[in-house]
Amino acid sequence: MAHHLFSQLGHVELLTTDLEGSVDFFSNILGLEESAREGDSVYMRCWGEFHHHSLKLTASPRSGLGHMAFRTDGADEVDQVAAIVEPLGLGLGYIDGDVGHGRAYRFSTPDGHVVEAFWDVDIWEAPPELQTIHKTRPQKYVTRGASCRRLDHVTVNCSDPTPSRELFERLGFRTNEIQRFDETKEELFSFLSVSNLAHDVAFGRDPAGERGRLNHVCFWEETREEVLRLADIAADYDVEIEWGPSRHRGTEIMFLYLREPGGNRVEICSGGYLVFAPDWKPVEWWVSEHPAIMWSGGIPDSMYEASPPVGSHD
Repeated sequence: MAHHLFSQLGHVELLTTDLEGSVDFFSNILGLEESAREGDSVYMRCWGEFHHHSLKLTASPRSGLGHMAFRTDGADEVDQVAAIVEPLGLGLGYIDGDVGHGRAYRFSTPDGHVVEAFWDVDIWEAPPELQTIHKTRPQKYVTRGASCRRLDHVTVNCSDPTPSRELFERLGFRTNEIQRFDETKEELFSFLSVSNLAHDVAFGRDPAGERGRLNHVCFWEETREEVLRLADIAADYDVEIEWGPSRHRGTEIMFLYLREPGGNRVEICSGGYLVFAPDWKPVEWWVSEHPAIMWSGGIPDSMYEASPPVGSHD
């Protein structure tokens, strides 16, 4: 494994065709807090997150991923990421920063997803009405909507997930699981992390053979009951439930998939195993072993779609 360059998934930028509709969804259905607005973007965070934001929503004529951003282990590691990526021809260069974080290096996956490596980050300060007696929390518990505590992972679609997985392994990510087709042995999904989570990022094979699309972004709840409660909230407020609630056999998480007004799939999860072993070996699944679902039922046809829709992205 390469030198440990990253510490966590920092934030995800979603492109949305309905900015205010998306803001309302993430605020009132999922319970996120609005941190700032600038230009065509709104910055948001979950109640349990110390960083300025974990979600950036940007108005766009199409849905999909703007970029995913990982915080490094230190300031020097930003340049170390650049040194690995540049010779591969995937570098996009440095930016001075964005709202909530400082200088960053941007690069592309082999499939065209934009990734950001940053170190300097603004720590969110709660206003007086949200300050808490719990010193290990950034603010009071939010009682609005699903009350999501933190960003969990992002899953992207690739024309072929293997090159992206191999790039991230070079950058120090650990591959926890790989799912393969029985007949061809080709990789269907891979699940990688830089933390002890089951995955911080996943790469899936795009059913349409498209490049650079978003499968979903996921936020975490502390209990299964909160996932079930969100299903009740979604039904009551006419939010489309795409799949679940149920549980994945791979990654072991309890899940619920929703569609937000801007055209992107959002997962809410709880549970999942943790990895502490430094010599963890990737667990391999065959599709016939049904790693996507632990209990019963099939995968809805709509789950084979991604954002932006086929033929609508650059």
